Amino acid sequence: MYSLTRPSDQTLDGLIASHTASTGELQLSYPMIGMSLDDGPPPSGFRHDTWRRPAGSGDHAFEQATEAIRSWAGHRAAGVIHRPTTPDLAEGTVVALAARAVSLWVTAVCRIVGVIDEPHRFGFVYGTFDHHPECGEEAFIATRDDAGDVVIEISAVSRPSSRLAQLSGPIGRQIQHRTTEKYLDGLSGRA
Repeated sequence: MYSLTRPSDQTLDGLIASHTASTGELQLSYPMIGMSLDDGPPPSGFRHDTWRRPAGSGDHAFEQATEAIRSWAGHRAAGVIHRPTTPDLAEGTVVALAARAVSLWVTAVCRIVGVIDEPHRFGFVYGTFDHHPECGEEAFIATRDDAGDVVIEISAVSRPSSRLAQLSGPIGRQIQHRTTEKYLDGLSGRA
């Protein structure tokens, strides 16, 4: 959804309520849950982008990266408003997002479809519902390797779904890349 004004918290809460109605969960807008974590080729028509950023070394760096993901620091650094303000990182949690893109506010609703909570790997994956400008999912993961080096990785498998997103072409891709860089800044402590 697009608007000229920032959506209110009540509007965002209403979107969450409409996507978690008592009649059951709405379907996601893409074919394969978990495709952002898959190393294979994306489904036809989708692109797979992966961004990585070093986030220090050792237990403390991993704990900081984990807390940044848990507290949605990347989204805050990118100026993305989310409701609830600190969503539970649990499979099935529905989140409403709003961000300014050029002169419009873009509002979307996603559902957390996976949570990774391992000794050396932490993060979550959310997937899109209809009315999101993109169709697909995005993963936000911190990994600590055997040497103790911590890396933040964002992996997105998506395709434009709204007419405006389709028409935006390279400008839309540039906005996506800029937003992802800000996510990485927030998650790696550089915001």
